[in-house]
Amino acid sequence: MKKLLSLALIFCLLASVSVSCKEEEEDTPAPAETSNGSGTVVYNGKTFQAKTGVYEDKGATSLGDGDHSHYNYAFNITDASPSTLTRMTFNLYLEMFSAGTSGFRTGTFEWFHPFEFEQEEVQNTNSFWGDLYVDGNNDGVLGMGDDMHEIWGGQVTVSGSGTDYTISYNLTLEDGKTITGSFTGKFIKAED
Repeated sequence: MKKLLSLALIFCLLASVSVSCKEEEEDTPAPAETSNGSGTVVYNGKTFQAKTGVYEDKGATSLGDGDHSHYNYAFNITDASPSTLTRMTFNLYLEMFSAGTSGFRTGTFEWFHPFEFEQEEVQNTNSFWGDLYVDGNNDGVLGMGDDMHEIWGGQVTVSGSGTDYTISYNLTLEDGKTITGSFTGKFIKAED
């Protein structure tokens, strides 16, 4: 069930950016972008070249019961073209929660399990959870038949501001495999 919800969330996020880009293209034709940044995602001995970053500002939220305590950004790092957001072979999805509610703050974020945590564990801390999606059938399109890997540990460091960010990650998956790498670029903001 989590796989279906996670995939649906990612495709909705990426679709909102794609629709936004297409509307702009209709008004003013622009040359197709091939990337908005660069980096790598190293998983299971394979290096994926990252070229597109997308983020969604989800606003102030609560982790657990009570008042809002964190500010939530969702980041996607992929090899899809930023002008179309299609033909991707991987997508690293990071749901980030910075301590405080006045806006997203950069820093180092520690993993937490989104369904099994104590509120005291995340109180006043930068926290994240996420997934890695890999084109398991090698058709160049992520879909329901592809591989989803849940992140079960690690750290993410975010620096920058506005739409310009560097994100570095050293993550452990549920099967003990790791994801390492970083991405630097001008992230595309997903529209509501």
